Amino acid sequence: MLPIPAGVGGRYSVFTPVGLLPAAICCMDPVALLKGAAAMDKLTQEPDLMNNPAYLLAASFNLADVKKKKNILVMMPYSSALLDLPNGSSKLWAESLARPCTWTARLPAAASTPVRALAPRTSIRRSSFTRKVPRQAGAFLRVEQFRDQARIPAQFGDIEGVGYLGGHSLAELINAEQRATEAALAQAGRPSLRLEIPRVDADALGQLMYMFEVATVFAGGLYKVNPLDQPGVETGKHYTNGLMGKKGFEKEKDEIETMEKGKKRFTL
Repeated sequence: MLPIPAGVGGRYSVFTPVGLLPAAICCMDPVALLKGAAAMDKLTQEPDLMNNPAYLLAASFNLADVKKKKNILVMMPYSSALLDLPNGSSKLWAESLARPCTWTARLPAAASTPVRALAPRTSIRRSSFTRKVPRQAGAFLRVEQFRDQARIPAQFGDIEGVGYLGGHSLAELINAEQRATEAALAQAGRPSLRLEIPRVDADALGQLMYMFEVATVFAGGLYKVNPLDQPGVETGKHYTNGLMGKKGFEKEKDEIETMEKGKKRFTL
């Protein structure tokens, strides 16, 4: 039996037993994860925007959306070890900040829409798409020290198309592709930012995840919404409870059954 703090929402619960137990099972050091979060917590106490990484991240995303009309945020890690990080940060951003459009006031939905893409596997088609779609901005996650450098053999020097790669490492190639994609987006007038990570370990992941949590809460202030509630998610939960017969949710069941009456059904 593990204690779960009642005042911590699910999407912010990674540093409670909800997240720490699975991390330990997956052989990630939970103490190092918490140490990384604690180190980032000190940095995010800085009131000056330019010296607070979480505030600066939130402000950058907000400016790209509000001032530059780039409301699709593509999060692209250049490391398979970081593949699932944008899943968590995207969920955090979307659930915390998304609100229905107020069409009568002609106001857009709060916050940009996060999209993830693993690079370099998807970097070519994603950067091409981002260059063509004016509403997109990029956020790159770059690793400086890869666990495996994987040197490229130098014995193909007589083949012009690949010989120049000999002697380099796959790590160099991956980071070169990141720089190239970033430059291509800049050339097309698409804003982007880069988060540089020394290496992928529990300490770095703790810092990154904590930074995204603080950035999301700070962004709530910029968008003037409460980032700790979840009206859309709660409505769906209440309707599900009603349909499954949970006591106290009879009204929700009646509502959804009334909405479904008279709808035409099509078989595809």
